[in-house]
Amino acid sequence: MRLLSGSEIINQRLLLVPETAQDNQKKDPKKIDYQPFLTKNEVKLKKIGIYEMLTQWGSGDLAKALDKRTYHHHFVSTLRLNEDFQKIKMSRMMLNPLTSNQLSEYGKKRMAEIGEESYTKWRQELVDKQQEIISEIEQNIEQISEKLINHFKVPATPIQSAPIVNKYMEFLASMDIHNEASISKIPADLKPLIDGFLGIAAQEIGGTLHLPYSVYLVGSCARGEFVPGCSDINLYFIIDADTNTNLSKSNPLLNLVFLSKRQFLSDTHKKDRFICWSDGVLLHGEGYKMDKKDFPKPGSLLCLLLNRGFVELLEEIRAEVAALKNPDKDTLRQYSIKMVKTMLDFDFGVAMSNKPFYTASRKGKIAYTKESWPNERRTNTFEQIYYKGIVRQEDFPMVIDTFLENAKKNYQKLLTVEAEIIKDSDK
Repeated sequence: MRLLSGSEIINQRLLLVPETAQDNQKKDPKKIDYQPFLTKNEVKLKKIGIYEMLTQWGSGDLAKALDKRTYHHHFVSTLRLNEDFQKIKMSRMMLNPLTSNQLSEYGKKRMAEIGEESYTKWRQELVDKQQEIISEIEQNIEQISEKLINHFKVPATPIQSAPIVNKYMEFLASMDIHNEASISKIPADLKPLIDGFLGIAAQEIGGTLHLPYSVYLVGSCARGEFVPGCSDINLYFIIDADTNTNLSKSNPLLNLVFLSKRQFLSDTHKKDRFICWSDGVLLHGEGYKMDKKDFPKPGSLLCLLLNRGFVELLEEIRAEVAALKNPDKDTLRQYSIKMVKTMLDFDFGVAMSNKPFYTASRKGKIAYTKESWPNERRTNTFEQIYYKGIVRQEDFPMVIDTFLENAKKNYQKLLTVEAEIIKDSDK
């Protein structure tokens, strides 16, 4: 294992950032000239009801999916009259530093609960409304497609349809998230260490504090992909207590996260719930009920959920490495792993946003990113550092700066997508 210089990393094209699908579409737009077809078959299209079905896109929910959404948002939307929306605004106003000092501790607690409960209910209503509109769109398109196929004799035999159906099934499969974690996959040599922590938890949390608690093991250790020298052991301790806890600890081998039940179930820790649901196995206590409907599907929103705050994390790494006094190779190795894991995760998120797919596997993420951009050498560089490389102390700022220079642009695009989705949901 050797130190990698800044010039070596730059020479492997660290500066390049994969283009998003939106970039490619702007450069090479796909235009479909359908006017000749409409002109030639206008009478027939009207006779079979195509025009009538298309008029449905000019009103109601279907119209909101088109460019009329701006008018709807400003002049039609009744969002501001929504009771939950009003409660959210009230909660935020009352918890403002200028007004919260007028509230009792119970009042602050209750205001926070009202805000969180109303937000959860409001968001669920938005999701349900989106699904209702999507179903209406699908039904309309299916009806139009069926009429076009039947009346214009579009080839649609089972043999011709099979490749299309298979491709569609592959797409649906790519949207599924499978939890590959299992107790049986935990490496035998790590079980005594994990059992030791479970014993301490039983003694201190269950015994001394007399509090119910649950423990999830997440990550490569539970997936059977633990790589000595690269992977760590990640344990979530969720304590059934009203007070928040900040006891989380991390070192090169262990990452222990302690959360109260309230914290774990809050929107702030939605990422932690997703990790436990998609990549964790319950080792102790009562399992929390979590479902795929509680989380975004693979794509831009899931990328944001998992990577929000990555810029701040890289800046923390930069500051901590800069403060080290004559660090040894082991110390630099751990910081190198932490840095490139963050970068690899974000790059996978961008790839997932362009072509929906999710895996918790580090190996799988790297492979998918390479598949998305086969001519991009940056992923190979990060992979080499992750498995056996060490970045020199003086080169951490350069590596982080060159990565963030372009990553921030992609991140801003993702935030724009999120803002558009929320804006459309408000309608």
